[in-house]
Amino acid sequence: MGKFDGILICTDMDGTLLNSKSQVSEENRKAIEYFMSEGGLFTFVTGRAISAVDMFYEQLHPNMPVAVYNGSAVYDMDKREF
Repeated sequence: MGKFDGILICTDMDGTLLNSKSQVSEENRKAIEYFMSEGGLFTFVTGRAISAVDMFYEQLHPNMPVAVYNGSAVYDMDKREF
């Protein structure tokens, strides 16, 4: 049992997760990896389209489906289905 079991963190991307260079900082990346390794659930909730989330998905690999298009759709990036 991990210390973060049952905890879900959903984050916006622009101006929240991403810095001014539209990158995920090393500090944030490590914190997210640790959180998920301890049982935490993590995902993005963004106004972006699926294609604009792909690069960040590959970097962080959230363990929950992402909310895209201003929250109007939930998309499973692994299964490639809504």
